[in-house]
Amino acid sequence: MILLLILEFILISSDMMRWQPPIFQFYAIVLIYTIKPKYFKYYLIVLLSATYFYSGLNKINLRFINFIWAKSILIDLFGFSSDFAFSKLVKALGFILPIIELFAGLLILSKYRKIGFFTVIGIHVFILLYISPLGLNINSAVWSWNIIMIFYALAFLKQNTIDKPKFKIVEKSWVVLLYVLPILNLFEYYYPYFAFDLYSGSRYYLYVKTTSPDETDVSTLNIDNWSRKNLNVPFTHSHFLFKRFIKSYSKTYPNSNALFEISCYPFKTREKYSG
Repeated sequence: MILLLILEFILISSDMMRWQPPIFQFYAIVLIYTIKPKYFKYYLIVLLSATYFYSGLNKINLRFINFIWAKSILIDLFGFSSDFAFSKLVKALGFILPIIELFAGLLILSKYRKIGFFTVIGIHVFILLYISPLGLNINSAVWSWNIIMIFYALAFLKQNTIDKPKFKIVEKSWVVLLYVLPILNLFEYYYPYFAFDLYSGSRYYLYVKTTSPDETDVSTLNIDNWSRKNLNVPFTHSHFLFKRFIKSYSKTYPNSNALFEISCYPFKTREKYSG
């Protein structure tokens, strides 16, 4: 197990695109099981609660409504017209989804835990229908993770009581990691996926513009589209990662004369860089 963790850490250290939510959750679970195996179920349910709470909270924005709810779900998945999907009433209804997810995260820590986990199961069944071959056939890297999350919910539905540890240093650190640090992502000072910023709509887009040797043809590449097509995951909408990509690209292709443009939602500001 230790060797597996070391090898996985080496892999994710060499490529930040591997810093996906399942990896973060995997390391957190292994860490807490190693430190506090007796109260593992309690720590796991707190981790799940934080996942749904912040995943819902991060979706309460117009990026989610316009890109995920209206465009991806209503138009691409269900085939509704643009006029319908982008109408004010339908867009407003889209906020119901993140609010349900947020409250599901809170409910699983309360005496209404079963209601919360039934809601969670419904959420993951819908996500699987949405991203699997039955739907849009996208982001295959997280198919198995969604299935695992359903099994977690089913397991906790059978638990009537969960032993709670005393609130000491480990417990305080766990709360800071899962509930305090993710707040920083709201101000862009934390890695989005470690803050459970999932399917919330991209905050930034990176474009690479290249010119043919004879300067007669200019091509523009959306890095998020490239990532989805080649890596099966969206490019993490992190300004820090975009800067690292630009630096790496310029180093790998020093004679490309590429131009880079970072566009920030709602696309009124653009940053431009040369390779």
